[in-house]
Amino acid sequence: PGGDPTRCQPIDVAAADFDDDEIADVAVSLGVPGVVAFLAGFGDGEFGQPTLINTGGEPSDLGVADVTGDRLLDVVVTDSDNDSVFVLVNAALPKLTLGSA
Repeated sequence: PGGDPTRCQPIDVAAADFDDDEIADVAVSLGVPGVVAFLAGFGDGEFGQPTLINTGGEPSDLGVADVTGDRLLDVVVTDSDNDSVFVLVNAALPKLTLGSA
C-alpha cells in the first residue's frame, strides 16, 4: 500500500505505559511492510501524533514485556514475513528504538 501509513488498517495494537508517565500509550503494527507506530497517550482518551518506527519485514502480532530488565516496557513483535520475533527496546523515552535483547 502506498500513501500515509497511519491511514492503513492496523494488524495489532498493544497498550501500555511505554514512556513511564502513568498514562497508557499504544504501539500499533500497521498494514504497511516494516512499520510499527507508537502513540503517546494524553490520559483523556486522546493520543499524540504517531512516531513511525521502521522495523523491516512484516510486523504483525505485538506483545509487551520488560525484556531487557531495565524496568521499561519493550515491544515484542512477530515478523510474519520471516517467521521470526524481534524486540523494540524502549531505550529512550518517549520514543522506542529498534534494538535486540
